Parts: sequence; C-alpha cells; structure tokens
Amino acid sequence: MNNSAWAARRQDAERLLKVFRQFGPDGRAIPVSSLSVYAGFGASRTRLAAALAHLLSAGLIRQAGADPLASERAYRLAQPLGHTMPEQQKVAA
Repeated sequence: MNNSAWAARRQDAERLLKVFRQFGPDGRAIPVSSLSVYAGFGASRTRLAAALAHLLSAGLIRQAGADPLASERAYRLAQPLGHTMPEQQKVAA
C-alpha cells in the first residue's frame, strides 16, 4: 500500500475514533450505520470497513454484538475513556 493510501486509511480511522470518543466514551456500543453517518463516510462502506478493521487490529475497539432493532453490527471502545487517557487511544502509525 502506498503512503497516501495508508495516510488516508489512518485519517479515516482517526475520524471513527473521534466518534467513539464523542458518543461512546463510557463504552457504549455504536451501530455501523451511526458510525458511517457521524464520521462522514456516507455510502462508502468499503472505507468504513477498512477503518473499522484498522481500529480492531490496533485493539482500540471491539465488536459489541448487534443492534437488536436494526440487525446490524455495533462496536465499542476496547476500554472506556475513564480507564485510559485519550492520548493513549491513538491510531498507531
């Protein structure tokens, strides 16, 4: 993967992490559709999936099951912000 593609993926992951910090700092699960809207991905499911995979592999988020009403996956921060400092929850380069 070239440097610009890697930088774009990292930027996407940072945008998602910002959504988690804003709407789920206590470890609350956020459905994929909400993540897409609030992070500004729109209909780009591929970019969203790549950013989620990046955060999962970095250990910053984890799958939270499914939203029972929408039948879609949801994710949460691996550790609520009360347990770690926000500076420690950054996407690795």
